[in-house]
Amino acid sequence: MTLHEAIYQTLIESDRPMTSREVADAINSRGLYARKDNAAISATQIKARITNYPQEFEYVQGEIILTKDNSWTNILKVISTWIIFSGI
Repeated sequence: MTLHEAIYQTLIESDRPMTSREVADAINSRGLYARKDNAAISATQIKARITNYPQEFEYVQGEIILTKDNSWTNILKVISTWIIFSGI
């Protein structure tokens, strides 16, 4: 399994947006992906990888979501807009 496949599977199974740290922890604890050097996957590595697959993943308000999941995409974008306009 590739790393982006592991990210995708993790998000499908969680059925909710997740931070890059949550995704990394889930992948590491379940052994879904192993680096060649056997080091743990980092949150930074997750964030970098999702930027290579914009057709599959979005990063909104610190959460990774599946691009095809319009319900979460819309909710997080509305929250983001509200935060910007409310000055929080």
